[in-house]
Amino acid sequence: MSFSAKTKSRTHDIVISMKAGLCTIALQKHSVFEAIDMAKAAGAQSVEIWGKPPHTPYPIDEAHLARVRMHARNAGIAVAAYGSYYNAGGMVEVNGATLTAEGELAIARALGAPCIRIWPGKKEQKDLSPVDIDAVIRDIRVIGDKALAAGIAIVLERHCNTITSAWDGVDVLMKRIGHPNIFLNYQIPYPSSAEDYEKRSADDHKTLMPFAHHVHLQNYVRDTSVRNPKRTFLAEGVVDYAKFGAAAKASGFTGYAMVEFLADKADMSETELIRRDIDFIRTL
Repeated sequence: MSFSAKTKSRTHDIVISMKAGLCTIALQKHSVFEAIDMAKAAGAQSVEIWGKPPHTPYPIDEAHLARVRMHARNAGIAVAAYGSYYNAGGMVEVNGATLTAEGELAIARALGAPCIRIWPGKKEQKDLSPVDIDAVIRDIRVIGDKALAAGIAIVLERHCNTITSAWDGVDVLMKRIGHPNIFLNYQIPYPSSAEDYEKRSADDHKTLMPFAHHVHLQNYVRDTSVRNPKRTFLAEGVVDYAKFGAAAKASGFTGYAMVEFLADKADMSETELIRRDIDFIRTL
């Protein structure tokens, strides 16, 4: 089965306003209900539910999930995604419970989430043998099939120690996966150098946004002395997100762009920090 970056229905001749949301992982010290309320207060349209306790308890608590779904609905907030820690090609336990494809799909259905973010492996491509990479891809395709039958999309986390982490080759990997229900959870690589963020981000947006179904956004201060600089507002850091907005429009992206973590600004409330980034996303 061949993969096309245009699998999703998209319209290129109209201007699409970016839909802005918040990952509840940004508010780990708050209950998921408080996180939803804060997202609403900050003007977000959606949330991605963090897939770990206390936001998602394990073993699976269906009554809790039903309350989360209803709370979001009553707040007028869409549940855009479920941020699972299911890891293709490997076993993961959360609070003593083993994550399975069936269990994670059940959680997404209970939340009313149209897509699940999963982790593609536990190492980068350069650290894996071809056989190991094939095993990760097979597992990705399996959960893609199961999710397709459930009407739920799968998006692949782009994170260090995964096969989607590098600046180069992720487009080749997505074509190799070749599944109509497997997409990229786009975000810039982290950690990386300030020089890479400034010089490579625009090409990264342009190359990979055609494969994206969901987006995580974060930005960093310019600091050449470290590879994991402090976070700052999306509009102010080393990544020029205006270029991201142009790439998203060119690709016909119609999904949600999510604030993943908050800027390191101790003099502002969390709601103010969220609102600043949500307002910026709406300008893209």
